[in-house]
Amino acid sequence: MQEPDETPKEDTPPEVLLQSRISRLDTVTRARREMVKVYRAVKLGEIPSAEGSRLVYMLTAIQKALEFELIEQRVDRLERAVQGRALTPPRLMLDG
Repeated sequence: MQEPDETPKEDTPPEVLLQSRISRLDTVTRARREMVKVYRAVKLGEIPSAEGSRLVYMLTAIQKALEFELIEQRVDRLERAVQGRALTPPRLMLDG
């Protein structure tokens, strides 16, 4: 596999070009960036449009899974925060 900063040769197969661009896909932002890379590769003619569509479809599924994971984590934190407050009786505010 090529080093990330090594310029690919003209006769490099599309799958090797994509392998040199693969990054960690552990955040929504990284998945989106990878989609942009695929889009650019299609626009530059480095990969066929059908292959680009297939890759973006998979990246979209990864991105959705990451979004659901974030939502799940946030809901979990909210539920724990609400449960902690429910244990403390509410205070009454009285004038005077």
